[in-house]
Amino acid sequence: MLRAGSLFELVDPVAVSIGPVLVVVPAGYVTDFASLPAVLHWWIRPTDIRSARAAIVHDWIYHTHILPRSLADAIFQVVLRLDGMPRRKAKILTAAVRAYGKRAYMAGPDRLVERSPSLAGHIRPTSDIE
Repeated sequence: MLRAGSLFELVDPVAVSIGPVLVVVPAGYVTDFASLPAVLHWWIRPTDIRSARAAIVHDWIYHTHILPRSLADAIFQVVLRLDGMPRRKAKILTAAVRAYGKRAYMAGPDRLVERSPSLAGHIRPTSDIE
C-alpha cells in the first residue's frame, strides 16, 4: 500500500464511507500520517495502523478543502474508532486536531501542490475554516 521515505506515497487509493459522505484519496497522494511531536511517539506512532487511514483521509480533506474543517475532524474521530483506536485516545487526538489544526487547514492547498503536484486539480476553494 505504501512506499516509504521521509513521507509516504499511496500506491492504492484509500476510501472512507460514513453515511452519505464518501472520501476517496487517490493513489499518488503523499502523506506524513499523523503529525505528532516526537515526544508523543511513545504514546502513538504516526504510522500506527489504527490511525493510518484516519490520518490519510484527514490530511486529504485538509489539503483539498473538499469538506469543511469541522467535518474533516469529525470524520477523523469516527475513522479512528472504526479502525480500533481506543475511545479515549481517539477523543484526545481529535481534540488536538481541533485545537491546533486551523493553520494546517489554511495551508492545505499549498502543501498539496508541494507534496503531490499531480493531484492539485482536486483542490476546492472554500472559506469555511471552522
